[in-house]
Amino acid sequence: MKQSKIKIIRIILTVAVLGCVTAVLSCDISLFDSGIIGKELESQTRLQTNTGSNCKELEFLFRLQSNVASRGIRIGNVLYDNTDEIVVVPKDRVVLLIMTDDSRWNTFYIGSVDSLENLVVGSIGVRLNPFIMSRYEVTQELFAAVMGVNPSSFTSDAEEGEVQRLRPVENVNWYQVITFCNKLSLLLGLIPCYTVDGVDFRAISFQNVPKIRAAAWNTAACNMSANGYRIPTEAEWEYAARGRILSVKELSHLFTGKLLPNPPLSFASNPTIGELLANYGWFYYNSNRKTHEVGRKNANKFGIYDMGGNVAEWCWDWYFSNINSTLTYMSDGEVVNPPGSLRGIDRVIRGCNWDNIEDSCSNSYRAYGRPYAQFKQVGIRLCRSIR
Repeated sequence: MKQSKIKIIRIILTVAVLGCVTAVLSCDISLFDSGIIGKELESQTRLQTNTGSNCKELEFLFRLQSNVASRGIRIGNVLYDNTDEIVVVPKDRVVLLIMTDDSRWNTFYIGSVDSLENLVVGSIGVRLNPFIMSRYEVTQELFAAVMGVNPSSFTSDAEEGEVQRLRPVENVNWYQVITFCNKLSLLLGLIPCYTVDGVDFRAISFQNVPKIRAAAWNTAACNMSANGYRIPTEAEWEYAARGRILSVKELSHLFTGKLLPNPPLSFASNPTIGELLANYGWFYYNSNRKTHEVGRKNANKFGIYDMGGNVAEWCWDWYFSNINSTLTYMSDGEVVNPPGSLRGIDRVIRGCNWDNIEDSCSNSYRAYGRPYAQFKQVGIRLCRSIR
């Protein structure tokens, strides 16, 4: 879909906070308009007079308020609640993160802080191109509007004060998820990302998407240059979940949105981890063993909700236990937009869910499932490439 640029405005704010010397924030914002995604804001913010930590935080918070990519998804005359999007990596920007090699994280961790550092952060440099991500997990309402059916296990008994239609969709397999993405893109006049030999995504119904292993579907291709909806790669998911770039020596974003200035020696010896997690997501000890309306907990630093727990989320990648062995390296030792392994048996699942205990709620925790399997703990997070 073609977008038309309306205008560029420059915003200059002069502020003094928390003992910082006066800082000038200069922000170029390009406004875009379309009948599909509403307003798209792109910003580049810089501090001209101070590099102190407080002012850096102010810069980050100002940028966060300017990175709304969509006011929500509109199908026909209906604007669906909790469907707005965030620019995670802005246009004309490339970000670098150190990708986690966390296969050992799948077992309960007990060890020293030094070994925790080695567990959480691997040595793979990953560069990501611009992309947008939904602030919320896909709701049952949106999924039903696109697919004509709500396959979720949790279709009643919403928690008091919560809206049933805004609980996340779950019990969907990977084949059904990419079908949903393509159908949503087609409804909105966007270019679908996924192709499967012999499959007409305009015509196929939810009931006809395979629920057993399907060879053609396992060779699905993703056009990352298309402007349609897709699910994130594992690297995109982890960058968005952290809310910031995580350096080798920084452990403060081990969990989504959490600050751990003194990392514990083990989960068992530090029950306050559960208290921190409860501010950002739903997991075994606070979920009442069910999903909850999306966006009820605190967002992470990017403004994204429920990455710390509600339903886990399918990713594009084939699962491989050792991330290092699945990547193609550049001459400088980095990889660009890694799509994961070229083949496999299981697809990657990321994020904490309502049924997990604390040790499964870190940003580096990896799970996996057969692409034809449906789980009531796993749902969908949408993203789109920016070109």
